[in-house]
Amino acid sequence: MKVRSLHFDMKGLTPKPEYMHRLLDDIAGFGYNYLLVEFEDKFPYRNYSFMTHPAVWTREELKSLDSAKLRVIPLLQCAGHLDYLLKHPEMRHLRHRSSIYQWDMSRPETFAVWREMADEILEIYPDCQYFHIGADEPELKSEEDFAAYLGHVERCIDYLKGKGKKVIMWYDFFRKHDPELVKPLLRKVIVQVWQYYTLDETMIERLLHAGAEIWGASRIQNDGTYRGMSSQIKVRRNADDWTRVNAKYHLEGHTGTIWGRVQSLSPLCASLPQSMYMIAYLGKSLNTGKIPDRLEFGREIAQWFGDPELDIAAVAEKFQHDPDFAATLLRPVPCHNDIMEIWTLLNDLDGLFLYMDRCFGTDFAMLDRYRSGDAPPQITKNYSDGVRIFRERAEEMKKRIDDVLGKYFPQSLLDEFKQERFDALLELNEKLGEELVSAARKYHEKYD
Repeated sequence: MKVRSLHFDMKGLTPKPEYMHRLLDDIAGFGYNYLLVEFEDKFPYRNYSFMTHPAVWTREELKSLDSAKLRVIPLLQCAGHLDYLLKHPEMRHLRHRSSIYQWDMSRPETFAVWREMADEILEIYPDCQYFHIGADEPELKSEEDFAAYLGHVERCIDYLKGKGKKVIMWYDFFRKHDPELVKPLLRKVIVQVWQYYTLDETMIERLLHAGAEIWGASRIQNDGTYRGMSSQIKVRRNADDWTRVNAKYHLEGHTGTIWGRVQSLSPLCASLPQSMYMIAYLGKSLNTGKIPDRLEFGREIAQWFGDPELDIAAVAEKFQHDPDFAATLLRPVPCHNDIMEIWTLLNDLDGLFLYMDRCFGTDFAMLDRYRSGDAPPQITKNYSDGVRIFRERAEEMKKRIDDVLGKYFPQSLLDEFKQERFDALLELNEKLGEELVSAARKYHEKYD
């Protein structure tokens, strides 16, 4: 396969630049030759500095991602998924029907803004062969929306092709519209088909019949948000299915996606270090075909971790669902102890939330009894103790996050991570604690 790329979604829990560079050789060693970089607000735009995140990378740091082993494919969304930009007051006038998700593509200024951003990216990657414009999941509710989208996307494509770039876009638009009716657009781009569950080969065949060049995209981490780690085994079937389809249709490109957030304003999800098992699994699949012996592959990866006895597949399977069992397998090793540290910490975080689920799952149903004063004091005390213990353990975990993950990720992102994982729950705990004091008082007033 000509292009074997890994998605580096910078809207997520982005590693520190120096740590990311430690991972790049390993990513290339797993068989990838391109890095699809989705910058969002981690790019130091000169003209739009108001939107840059505290964890923004410098131009030199971004430039150093590109190497002979791993060439960068820039990704700059041109239609939707723009809340990182449109949430700012300075961009309010470009919102589509007041939405911060998508901008008004009928306005000439919209293309001008996108072009300026693309130009700044191309200053850093002037020799990039490919450029991804996203263009997925557009909200097109009228013929005017359809025409505005089509015209805007074609302007973006023509601009990049004029600079000698091969343009990639996600397939969403062609999935909802007959490819035969939009052939002029279809034949200007590489259409990247992302399918994360059951593969629709009919869609692929329709696009190929219409003359499109097709690349695939599979998921490397489990979908959705989660509190610590996520089971990676669930996504192996998707990699295996795509390996078969890539071979069947002789597709020349594929991307393994790791979405750092579901949307730009959604909670933080996965990071590259968290996804290392499936990064390796997909990389080997893209190079050698479907992996015939997963146990043998697991032993190869365990060697990479420096521990040939480690049952890496069992660990990757038990994350999130059985953190107590996963904890028995995780241990420090001389090689790549960074991954083991990250996995251990986030697995322990899942264990903490598992405690919370066990502690409050049944008792929460008794909340009305607590509030009415009908819960015996001992039951009320047990609930109150659970609130207190979770609060204490959460504070300890927040310190561990800073101490351990602080070596690998920027503090500003860790602060967001802690806020999203704990702050609302701790606030709720405080309120429940106050209610339980009141509930105990009601009980005594009623029965003493």
